Amino acid sequence: MAENTEEQSEDQSDNERTTRYAYMRSDGTLDIVLGSLVAGIGGYAYQFIGGRALGENGFAPIGILLTAHFLAFIIVLLPIEQFVIRRLTLGFRGWVVPGRAIALAASSAAAAAFVVGVAGDDYFTSRREFVMFVLLTVLFHFFFAVGRGYLAGSRRFRAYGYSSAAASILRVSLAVGVAILAPSVTGFAWAHILGPLVIFLWRPWKPSEQESRIADPEAAHESERGLLSGLVLSAAASQALLLAGPLVASRLGATAAEFSITYATLLIARAPLTLGYNLIARILPPFTEMAVQGRRKELRAWARGIGVASGVLSVFGGFAGALLGPFLVSVAFGEGFAPTPFVAAVAGAGVVLAGGGLFIGQILVARGQSMRLLIAWILAVIAAVVLVAIPIDDPIVHVVIAFLGGEIVALIALTFAAAMEDVDEGARPHGYSVVKRTVDIGGAL
Repeated sequence: MAENTEEQSEDQSDNERTTRYAYMRSDGTLDIVLGSLVAGIGGYAYQFIGGRALGENGFAPIGILLTAHFLAFIIVLLPIEQFVIRRLTLGFRGWVVPGRAIALAASSAAAAAFVVGVAGDDYFTSRREFVMFVLLTVLFHFFFAVGRGYLAGSRRFRAYGYSSAAASILRVSLAVGVAILAPSVTGFAWAHILGPLVIFLWRPWKPSEQESRIADPEAAHESERGLLSGLVLSAAASQALLLAGPLVASRLGATAAEFSITYATLLIARAPLTLGYNLIARILPPFTEMAVQGRRKELRAWARGIGVASGVLSVFGGFAGALLGPFLVSVAFGEGFAPTPFVAAVAGAGVVLAGGGLFIGQILVARGQSMRLLIAWILAVIAAVVLVAIPIDDPIVHVVIAFLGGEIVALIALTFAAAMEDVDEGARPHGYSVVKRTVDIGGAL
């Protein structure tokens, strides 16, 4: 009798485990993770192929093009994608992109074209060609971001993962062809530009059969007042913390070699964030539903759980950075670019904290509290600036310490902002919920 009970218990456990993993596959979570990994690896592969084929001088214009694309995408287009996801989750239908979002994307394209047109005139055959490439890059990635927003907002997570991977695969495939047949700056530029067009294969704008999840559209409009501008400003502040390192090192007196080490170290360290940016599409819809349904205690438990888990995991990130960072940078760029284990450890810990802050920020996005999000990132930037003012002889160490300090302040501020009670709320959530979320999130990460 006891044996039968044990067998039934084991069978039930196996069934629960199978059901859980089957759910991950059925709802598209696993597809987003795998698609994001492919997209991230493909993004680095494209740069490595271009660098090898064109050389350090020939790759310069592609580097400028990629920088313009990255800034426009993370600061402007990704917030637009988040805005679309949130609107569709709240029950909006049809074309949900507001005119101000289109104007914002157009302005960023014009600004990027102006900047790179001035900076890249010596690299391309004509200024007009360079400006055209930048405008097309922002335009095509605008449709890519909006299309992915529709896919995630309609809970087509599998399609989201596939389209993210397909864009990167197409870009790398074209880059390989260009490298083999006729390496040229123009060829690699077109390879980068055409990648996002694969989004149209998934028909992201087809009518959704999903019913509205909110009964009061006016409340949805009210909660998004100033949301898009707040998202853009917050993204700008957070990216200043992530991307300004090499420039700050230069201002601190870094040599050319120290500048290159700083750039390569932070570039490799940021690789996991590529996965994090795509996972926004998976966590924002359920967070938005929780906010609409008034499950604020649960959201606060998530915020505290992510905050605690990120703090603990940052220690492991530091150890991993110290052990693997110098080796990975050497493989990617050469031995001369390898940082010291201490620098790699600090950078690794900072990136883990940045990932945690990215996910906690989605709780504030879901609740429409972009001002809290912005204030948290401004405090982080101020903390980093204060640390830069402290005299440290080694500019590389100086930069990564300022980066880590800023990310620590960001995580604390974001956790506090997301865990704050609103005026119409009652008591704080029970401590058990916080502990449970911390364990769940730590295991998932």
